[in-house]
Amino acid sequence: MLGLKRTTLIRRSAAGEQLTPDEAERIADLSRLLATALSHGANSANGRRESATHLTRWLRTAHPRLDRRPPQSVMEYGFGRAQVQTLLNQDFAQGRL
Repeated sequence: MLGLKRTTLIRRSAAGEQLTPDEAERIADLSRLLATALSHGANSANGRRESATHLTRWLRTAHPRLDRRPPQSVMEYGFGRAQVQTLLNQDFAQGRL
């Protein structure tokens, strides 16, 4: 989704290597998306779990404002991640999530 391979991140972590600035930015952006989803969830553990599940589903579902592409398909670059954050906020505000 972010153009980062899980195995690479695991290997680097095991070797004590730091992320590149670009990799760190990608992960921080994904963390912000998750924080947005969680902030709209209930204050219970179950509500937070459901929020994370809804976010995952939303990221994988075709979105009309992205020419029917799923949000995760545009998240490799910073502009796309910013666009996805904006869409997520708008969808929450308009009650679509």
